[in-house]
Amino acid sequence: DSLTGSLVFSGLDGALWRTGADGLALPLRNAGSRVNRIFTLSDQRMMYVGYANGDVIAINTTSWQQDRFLHASGAALEIVATNDGQTIAVATNDGTIHVGTGRDIAANPRGVIWQSLASRARHLALTPDGLLLAACSDGTLWLYSPVQRSWLCLPTGIADLGQVVVAANGKVAVSLDSEGRLIWIELDTARRLLDHTNQSHKQS
Repeated sequence: DSLTGSLVFSGLDGALWRTGADGLALPLRNAGSRVNRIFTLSDQRMMYVGYANGDVIAINTTSWQQDRFLHASGAALEIVATNDGQTIAVATNDGTIHVGTGRDIAANPRGVIWQSLASRARHLALTPDGLLLAACSDGTLWLYSPVQRSWLCLPTGIADLGQVVVAANGKVAVSLDSEGRLIWIELDTARRLLDHTNQSHKQS
């Protein structure tokens, strides 16, 4: 953490530690469930820690205050969040994708509003405007718009999708399958489909 000069790490027993100004390790959270994932916002003001017991906690790297803001039924495997702190997504090993939104999740982690989708995600990515992409093991790409609260399913016909990467401008994304093939996703087209789906639901 460049803001505080601290390094945060986990032990095999699930305990969280951080280094102090003198470089010595200081306890941050007691031992318990195993830590599966640590994700830090790009400005490093907040980090999110996902546990094998389904807990996800938010840690303010200035005050070191901790808040549990999600308890899922499956272990937390993937965590991503937008830089503005408005959207966070968590994939768990029970085959669920959790998407949380709020005015400022970093400042108010307990005020997050959650939506969920039953799908086994291999990898998650978020565009700068909060559009979620989830690459799933069955070859499906799911997209979710927090603004419209709509999901879009894009079957690729390719089993075992892996990592998905979003361009910095949020207009395109690329997913990689297990055989090294690339799948190109036009995100502006996907946004229009999401908008059309949302309008259709409102009219029905």
